[in-house]
Amino acid sequence: MKISASFTVTIIVAKITSAREQFRQAVEINFNREDLDHMETAHALQRLIDDAVAETGHRPTQADLATELGKSVLFIQQHLSLFKLPKEVLDMLDEDLPQGEQLLYLTAV
Repeated sequence: MKISASFTVTIIVAKITSAREQFRQAVEINFNREDLDHMETAHALQRLIDDAVAETGHRPTQADLATELGKSVLFIQQHLSLFKLPKEVLDMLDEDLPQGEQLLYLTAV
């Protein structure tokens, strides 16, 4: 018995004009990973901010980042607020607690 499969693959070709744009696209793809933790996300968001300042001289707002990445302003705020927590608190994250619950708890503290 011979099985034949046919499928379609969609390919998007985009011209990347800057290192920031290339990193932004990588960040968008990585946001879909289930194993991406909150600090990795926070560091990626901060790098996007730093890169924008380096390229344009202007700091994007959290709303700008949210629009650019297709995320909510709350998502951006919660992740960037992690940098305000003491290292000792971040070290105490319970790995058994689902990532979303960790973030909501930490930003509420």
